[in-house]
Amino acid sequence: MKTLLIIDDQIELAESLKDILEGTFESIICLHDGKQALDYIKLSKPQMIMSDVQMPKLNGIELITNLKALGIEIPVILMTAGGDKDLMLKAIRLGVSDFLEKPFTEETLTETINKIKEISKRKEHIRDLESKMGANDPLVIQEKKMLGLLEAVNSKKSAS
Repeated sequence: MKTLLIIDDQIELAESLKDILEGTFESIICLHDGKQALDYIKLSKPQMIMSDVQMPKLNGIELITNLKALGIEIPVILMTAGGDKDLMLKAIRLGVSDFLEKPFTEETLTETINKIKEISKRKEHIRDLESKMGANDPLVIQEKKMLGLLEAVNSKKSAS
């Protein structure tokens, strides 16, 4: 994956995350409000997004809603200071990839990033197979099942 976009109005936290993840992506961009991030995403299409939920101008849920309305599908990890179940359900319905509850450890952060990168890589592989072999090819079907299992296992780990 080439570019990670970190969106958090706590500038120090965003820069800390950037330092921790340096070398994991070709580039890491830090922005500090949802509106600014939406404008950037429309132009640059990063490969992954980490966004705080509570931000000025456009919160994390509104950002994801806008991305969906624009047909932009990018893996999103939401960072939240509290375990608001309604918010999490809304985010899941919108297709958020994962959650990180603040404060989180460096180990949890890197595990989450690596998990999302692996799932994204498998999805890209499946798209390539579909274009070459067709959606009904047995290998494509098998790969989709494996992806489904991987996502199910990862979502159980996230829930615990």
